[in-house]
Amino acid sequence: MKLRLRSDEAGGVCRIRAEGDIRSVEEPRDPRDLHDLLGPGCYRRKVLLDLQDAPNIDSSGVSWLVHLHRGFRVAGGMLILHSAPPTILAVLRLLGMDQRLFLAADERAALALALAAGGPT
Repeated sequence: MKLRLRSDEAGGVCRIRAEGDIRSVEEPRDPRDLHDLLGPGCYRRKVLLDLQDAPNIDSSGVSWLVHLHRGFRVAGGMLILHSAPPTILAVLRLLGMDQRLFLAADERAALALALAAGGPT
């Protein structure tokens, strides 16, 4: 999986796209991936992670998302996943992650959730 920066408005919401399966078979996923992409303080921001180009997820991918979510929560930021394909949604729901992670149907809903949360964007 590769992470691609789609937009990073100064002081605003950051949009990132995940491309490829979310798993660690080919390369280990590391919560620092976002730090490398966005720089210091990334976990204090609101980040919309587009999953439409990530067709599958395995247990290590779920673990990676949970670690990211925790990092954002601890730092005062927010990670919102959106546009997840049915296969990923099914896995997240089966594991109860839809109750722990911020999930939105599409980018518009994700942005609304980010803005409704208040605080720094």
